[in-house]
Amino acid sequence: SSKETGFTKLDQETGGLYSGLYIVGAVSSLGKTTFIHQMADQMAERGETILYFSMEQSRSEMVSKSISRQIAKTYGVNSNISSLKIRKGTAGDDGKIYEAMMKYQEYAEKVNIVQTGFSSDISFIENVTNTFIQEKGVTPIVVIDYLQIIDIEGNMTDRQRIDGIIKKLKKIQLQHG
Repeated sequence: SSKETGFTKLDQETGGLYSGLYIVGAVSSLGKTTFIHQMADQMAERGETILYFSMEQSRSEMVSKSISRQIAKTYGVNSNISSLKIRKGTAGDDGKIYEAMMKYQEYAEKVNIVQTGFSSDISFIENVTNTFIQEKGVTPIVVIDYLQIIDIEGNMTDRQRIDGIIKKLKKIQLQHG
């Protein structure tokens, strides 16, 4: 069965996400991370369990972005309070922030962020995913941000490296559905 992403148009066009391996690719600074992070939050709001490997952003950056997005959703984009201001404590409007935090808290336990840094390899991702499934008894939607910086054994060209990573990820996905 499919899982809705929370993006109405995307869900209408695709029927949602089905079990499989999805790769989102585009040129730098186009918003891939923001898009996938928002999708993960929206799916968590719908009750899905998310296992999010973040190689570039810290947990506090991700949570503050979720809270900022929640403010924009509630009060409109023009009244948005940036995630940076939330992290620095300079946002000002504590009422909006508190309200957004309470709303985020309703589904935050469904979003499991693994802050990995730039040196994670594919076996780390596999081990964490396997352990998570065993301990929680639930198969999560796994998000990896981002593919190019995953390490893999061996001396290879970039193309071979990416192909090897994708093959391993597909194996993990097939193993767990």
